[in-house]
Amino acid sequence: MSVAHLTPAESSDRDEITALGREIERDRLRRAKEEPLASKFLAGEELFYYAASITMAGFRMQHPEADERRVLEIWEQRLELVDRMDRKRAERQRAQ
Repeated sequence: MSVAHLTPAESSDRDEITALGREIERDRLRRAKEEPLASKFLAGEELFYYAASITMAGFRMQHPEADERRVLEIWEQRLELVDRMDRKRAERQRAQ
């Protein structure tokens, strides 16, 4: 349903949800600003390991025959691919 077709009640609900979302985001940002730097640093490490575990789970799904060593090799290959792509993108930007 497009915004133009909302009833007044639906429009009011949407506005309340939007306001609540903004309030939640402001609270999240306030708490993040108050968090000690060491805690933020450790959270970054935790996030990295969490993301790595999800990434490797995806590789295992794509390659069910792969053992742990092979999964790590695939990850390394993907990281190298991203690095090459980033370098090419930077070269194109410098050439402009």
